[in-house]
Amino acid sequence: MTTENTQSTEKIDSEKIDSEKIDSEKIDSEKIDSEKIDSEKIDSEKIDSEKIDSEKIDSEKIDSEKIDSEKIDSEKRDSEKRDSEKRDSEKRDSEKRDSEKRDSEKRDSEKRDSGNRDIIYIGKKPLMAYVTSTLIQLANIPSVRIKARGMSIGRAVDVTQIISRKTENAGYTIGEIILGSEALESQDGKMRNVSTIEIEVKRK
Repeated sequence: MTTENTQSTEKIDSEKIDSEKIDSEKIDSEKIDSEKIDSEKIDSEKIDSEKIDSEKIDSEKIDSEKIDSEKIDSEKRDSEKRDSEKRDSEKRDSEKRDSEKRDSEKRDSEKRDSGNRDIIYIGKKPLMAYVTSTLIQLANIPSVRIKARGMSIGRAVDVTQIISRKTENAGYTIGEIILGSEALESQDGKMRNVSTIEIEVKRK
């Protein structure tokens, strides 16, 4: 009887040990599963963080490229605006020069065509030819204008001085003197400003 009780007790202890062993293995298994889950969770969070960082970098890159593109477009527009303003300014200057040239030519043409005999234009003829022509006009009209431009200005002054001395006793004197300039086209096709002078000889 005692032997049977002892065997029964040993059997119970053995079963208890097996049960504890099973529980321990179950706990270890659950612990392993929990650690595995935590590890997977950490890996998932790491992947999500890397994904967020990557998206953030891509977003910043896109924003930077957008800013650079807008800057390039702005500079391009400014450059085109400056070029357009420059072309407009050059066009206006060209039109202004052409208009001044046409007006000058028109005035000269009108003076030549009108047959005004009160203006003597000084050119390359001998001085006394202009002196004689002026004295003839002064015999018929009260005043005559002697006009010259460029290199002929000095000759106009000489003609005026000769006439002044010759008509001193006749009551003629030098009146208004007008200095100016005209836009003329040179032989190379460029527009140049030429100085002009107009000297009035009139009765006192």
